[in-house]
Amino acid sequence: MRTKRMRNILLWLASVFLFVFLAGICMMQSTQKKSAYAATALETGVFEMNDGVSLRFSDENGLRFIVKMDEDIANFVKTTEDAEMGFIIAPESLMLAANGDYINMTQKIGGAIDKNKIYQEGDYYQANACITG
Repeated sequence: MRTKRMRNILLWLASVFLFVFLAGICMMQSTQKKSAYAATALETGVFEMNDGVSLRFSDENGLRFIVKMDEDIANFVKTTEDAEMGFIIAPESLMLAANGDYINMTQKIGGAIDKNKIYQEGDYYQANACITG
């Protein structure tokens, strides 16, 4: 019984990671339209979800996903007034059916990432996206 439950949890976490990864790709594509600078930075720079998820233990427990980016992308997001960073988690079939209109998707989990909380970790910058509640 316990093994089956653990397997189901691991399958669920793997599915969530896949959806977050796809959301990161979609987020990257919509950000590319913001400016030529952003498009160049995203095409040549690093912008990727870290493998796996971690647990968040604080005021609200939950699942934490981490996006890794290079300095150019971090600076663009932090210094451009209308630049936003967020995440969407949804099945791939719904992402494809949305045809780029991810904001109006009805079945999704998502949220904004506070750009003031982008932090440096080694040679790269990171930001956390958390699902709580």
